[in-house]
Amino acid sequence: MNISKTAHLPVSLAADELLRDITYVWPIAQSVPDDERCRQPGSAFRHGLAAPEGATRFDQILAMLGRSPA
Repeated sequence: MNISKTAHLPVSLAADELLRDITYVWPIAQSVPDDERCRQPGSAFRHGLAAPEGATRFDQILAMLGRSPA
């Protein structure tokens, strides 16, 4: 989905699948360290960003992992 958003392509998922997946991913995303390890070469994530007001749960997860939801 992140690739689709970056490429401005539509993402089509069934609502129940999306809710199930986001519910599963939320605690995992919260457990990703947001410390100096984010700055090391090859790090998969960056320091967390502030999610925009009214952001969807998916956009909150992206921001938490250092990816811009925009």
